[in-house]
Amino acid sequence: MLRTLVIAVILQSTMHAQKIIGISAITANGEVRLESVNGVQKATESNFVGCGFAGTCKIEVLTVIPNDRSPVRLRASDVQGFLVSSQPSASAEMNAAELSATELRFLVVKKNKERQFVSMVSKSTLFVPGGADPSPKVSVSIVAVDDHTVKIVPKVLPLLPGEYAFRGGAIQEVQTTQRYEKTKKIDKKDQGHFQMYGFAIE
Repeated sequence: MLRTLVIAVILQSTMHAQKIIGISAITANGEVRLESVNGVQKATESNFVGCGFAGTCKIEVLTVIPNDRSPVRLRASDVQGFLVSSQPSASAEMNAAELSATELRFLVVKKNKERQFVSMVSKSTLFVPGGADPSPKVSVSIVAVDDHTVKIVPKVLPLLPGEYAFRGGAIQEVQTTQRYEKTKKIDKKDQGHFQMYGFAIE
């Protein structure tokens, strides 16, 4: 129960108010629009046997992206950075801060199934805490281009081959005319939908 509550708090903290409308890769041949797809955020945790008796506990928060390959394939030597565009905001400073929080991660690929953007992982045993990051965050430099655009450049280029993605804002539910909102239940298999921007480096 405690682990479920911790997961719920972590997931709520990721629901920032970004309003990204598109991300493009800056290449030697011009801008290339990244794949835009709906991802589902989930939480996974070790079962009672694994955590209680075997002494191995693992909690992951991840966003699942459909299909194991992005249709946007880029050559490593061509990629120079990325442009992230958003809807104009009433506060330019707040808008720039939200865009700067956009994460680029190397993805976990489940062959013939899906890609996973793992935003949090906690793994420990009776003897060794921690563990390797399965979906590492790419170190980047961020420069504001204007009030609603930032340029993101990986600090180390070229990027290594593999599948990558940026995570945009939470996709809002369709508004209804109901007087009262429904009580939201904690569902570890569906913690909200996010706009994902994927690409692959070859």
